[in-house]
Amino acid sequence: MLKLRTFKGSRRAQAGVFLLVLALVIAGLTAMGASAATNKIKGCVDKTTRAVRIIKPAQECGPNEILREWNIKGPKGDPGEDGTDGVDGTNGTNGIDGTNGVDGEDGTDGVDGTNGTNGIDGTNGVDGEDGADGAPGADGTNGTNGIDGTNGVDGEDG
Repeated sequence: MLKLRTFKGSRRAQAGVFLLVLALVIAGLTAMGASAATNKIKGCVDKTTRAVRIIKPAQECGPNEILREWNIKGPKGDPGEDGTDGVDGTNGTNGIDGTNGVDGEDGTDGVDGTNGTNGIDGTNGVDGEDGADGAPGADGTNGTNGIDGTNGVDGEDG
């Protein structure tokens, strides 16, 4: 079984060892994060065969190789030209009729208008033609007798 030994020394020495271990841990984590965070692909090109091999960020190329790096993501390119218009789509189906709305309220009566002006008198018409003779009338009733007249003056003898 493994036995741990305690570090016996001054407090200052203990603090120094602790800080050294802490610094090594931070440096290791930083190196791991930096290599993983690179946006490059590393590769080695053989000087003779021109064969390429991809390596990890922390690896080195051999003495007979040349280091090459490529961006994982390049710079943004220029915008492309507008595409041609697409063909028109087919018409959709008609929707169902909605329900009728409620009747509106009656409006208020309008103001009476003003009376119009009187028209001018028309011209007299032309005289009509004489009508046809009427049928003879019925006989009238007898009149009453008149009163006797006064006697006349006697004439001179001759």
